[in-house]
Amino acid sequence: ELVNQISGLNSTSTLKNWIQLIKEISGKEFKKIKVPISRNPRTHQLSYTVAYDFTDEDLRQFQKLAKLKLEIGLKEAIQAVFGSLADNEHESLN
Repeated sequence: ELVNQISGLNSTSTLKNWIQLIKEISGKEFKKIKVPISRNPRTHQLSYTVAYDFTDEDLRQFQKLAKLKLEIGLKEAIQAVFGSLADNEHESLN
């Protein structure tokens, strides 16, 4: 669903790669939720999948990232939008 909302984001695998790079570069973690997907007919036990629960702010940042990526490259765009680990650690100390 998110892939369709952001131009420049071509597939779910691209999104997963971006999320991993964002985590490595900036330390940002996105909220995850468990979503029930099916019930075992024999045991009636639910099966779950884990999905990201993106906020509106997350969506705006992904859109900004997609736009900046074309101008300055992905890693630099991630630092511009989400910050870097060094920047974020410095802010948390103050």
